[in-house]
Amino acid sequence: MKKHTVSIKKCILCIFLSSCFLQQYAQEFKGGILGGITTSQIHGDGVGGFYKIGGTFGGFVQRDFSSKISGQFELRFSQKGSGDSHGSFKIHVGYVEMPVLVKYALPNNFTLFGGLGVGVRVYESLKTPGLKVKTNDFAPIDIPFYVGAEYHLSNTLYFDVRSAYSLLPINYKYIHWCLYASIHVYIAHI
Repeated sequence: MKKHTVSIKKCILCIFLSSCFLQQYAQEFKGGILGGITTSQIHGDGVGGFYKIGGTFGGFVQRDFSSKISGQFELRFSQKGSGDSHGSFKIHVGYVEMPVLVKYALPNNFTLFGGLGVGVRVYESLKTPGLKVKTNDFAPIDIPFYVGAEYHLSNTLYFDVRSAYSLLPINYKYIHWCLYASIHVYIAHI
């Protein structure tokens, strides 16, 4: 009986110490939600300009490594594609994206960042005058490079602008280029 009592006490002590350690370690993460707009084009499709407007939304987790450097992981849905200035030709492509960013804090509430990500195509369609069809012409995976800046409006809110350029062709010779503008709101500090 005494043998079980000692092992239960050891078990309780291990759980207590582990929870203290995990609680302190978890205090280093911040998370939140994001939402905004995208504008994009596809190089090589014969149509120039950022005429395809879409939305983006999702969530993020951030960890500070020092007072200046942090890392951020995002999971977001983004609408991309291409279009002409008249709105008669549109390529719609939806992605679930997972950017991994390294951020460097500057004075006056500005931060610069860059990183890589992976995007998984969820849908695609083509719209021309009198015709809208679902297509399957684009690669199911996109690997974009991100570069951007953010401005912190408060301790819990910041504005983010970024450019994402595909490192791999999304269809034979086409490359995706997307511009984002979004608001990020911290909702958890764990």
